[in-house]
Amino acid sequence: MVRVYGPTLLVYAAPVTTMETLTQASVLADTCIYLAATDSVNAVAAHFLDYPVVTDRQAMRALFPTPMRWGEGDGTCPGCLSIGKGMR
Repeated sequence: MVRVYGPTLLVYAAPVTTMETLTQASVLADTCIYLAATDSVNAVAAHFLDYPVVTDRQAMRALFPTPMRWGEGDGTCPGCLSIGKGMR
């Protein structure tokens, strides 16, 4: 989704990641930056004092606090899905 905006460099960055996610990210991103890679999500959680469950909706609201809309000059293309639609 980010590639439609034509970034010069797409970076996947995480303090701790799983090997599975790192494998997927290395195909999609130009570079990956991380401090530790583990075998499971449970092992990732062990690196943090607090590791709350975050829903997809909460993550999207954090990334896009102002919903994107079609045709408002927000950089979305005609074939792109409007992330904010229906997320209020």
